[in-house]
Amino acid sequence: MRISFSQFATVRDFSTPPRSPQRMPPSQQSLPFIYFCRPSPKHVNQYYKGFERRWKECSPVPIIQSKAFVQSLPTHRDCRGAVIPVFAEKEWSEGDQLNIPWINFSNRLGSHPKAVNVFIDSEELGQMAADHLMAQGYHSFAYLAMPDCRFDQERKEAFRAALKAKGYPLLIFSKELLTEANPLLYHQLLTKVITEWLQTLTQPTAIFTCDERFALRVVEQLYGENQSPVWSSHSVLGVSDTEEDCHQEPPASLLSFLRPATAAAGARAAEMLAEMLASREIKPGTTITVKGARLVERESTGEIPSQDPLIKRITAWAVTEIDQGQAPRVMDLALRFSMNKRTLERHFRAKIGKTLGQYLLEKRLTRAAKLLAETGDSIADIAQNCGFSKQGDLNRHFRLRYNRTPKEFRKAGGDKQ
Repeated sequence: MRISFSQFATVRDFSTPPRSPQRMPPSQQSLPFIYFCRPSPKHVNQYYKGFERRWKECSPVPIIQSKAFVQSLPTHRDCRGAVIPVFAEKEWSEGDQLNIPWINFSNRLGSHPKAVNVFIDSEELGQMAADHLMAQGYHSFAYLAMPDCRFDQERKEAFRAALKAKGYPLLIFSKELLTEANPLLYHQLLTKVITEWLQTLTQPTAIFTCDERFALRVVEQLYGENQSPVWSSHSVLGVSDTEEDCHQEPPASLLSFLRPATAAAGARAAEMLAEMLASREIKPGTTITVKGARLVERESTGEIPSQDPLIKRITAWAVTEIDQGQAPRVMDLALRFSMNKRTLERHFRAKIGKTLGQYLLEKRLTRAAKLLAETGDSIADIAQNCGFSKQGDLNRHFRLRYNRTPKEFRKAGGDKQ
């Protein structure tokens, strides 16, 4: 059954300029407003930034923020709509009380039947993680899970399905820790169980974690007391909403992570709420997922290091050439290292698990992704800089690796144009 929100007058007709509502609790408002529940998690901040930017383009109605649900909100006469993250059963029950249009943006418990649910695409993250870690040459994979969490289940299943399609099994580790109310004890227990778990893994293993907390614990253990990374043991990939999370001293600054399109999801939520307030019928329980994640690649997901002296020399020279804008071919490497081309290819595949041609292409695509994220160069110039004769060749290979075109990749990351 569709529910019309026409009883809530369109928000575009208010002619009186709004006062500074952000400093006033909802109980004191005399002008229409929308309510945004904004607790402390970092991803909420990214969601809010995207929501706020888009909302200002959609409506003059001000936003009221609060860190907790306001009990008077369900009956407040001036509240036109709300945005609330349903993290736990408490928020789920509070959402049941609302008789106004509202958005749920937390997929921890799944879609709320009375809200329009706007989430980041967790399946996209699982697929991207599998693609990246397989491309690094790993054949053993593990997932560090968060128990009883819907978005975690979706990431895990997409990760598992992508690996299964290539014939790889997945080892899943999940342990309920009931001490989150005590941060120090929780940290100690989490570190202990992760340390014990890492000791059981076959080396080398590629590890994907549900969020940055778990990923950072793994990296801390692998980094060790000697202040030198030991990625020859395992590879680690996390999920984080901002690069600032990992702009710290080692080991945190070594962590590779997927950055979901959280701000884009916030912008989509603003559009949906504006449509509801403009009397458009939208079915409660509707769920929208927003794609656009991108990979921030660092040392923790490097390729499996080879102890073969020849392979070390080959890869070091190839990476240097590519970073300087060259496009070395297999024949160039054979001539450089005075080897028969076929012998070189057989030796490389035996040691690395992929062809030398695949390795060179992946390095060129990694450089292209870095330039897309960090520069304003045109895509045509980036294609040429990375050794592609034309932009169409870059587009084709880039889509195969990153599941999107260079233009889509740049737009999703919010990078320079």
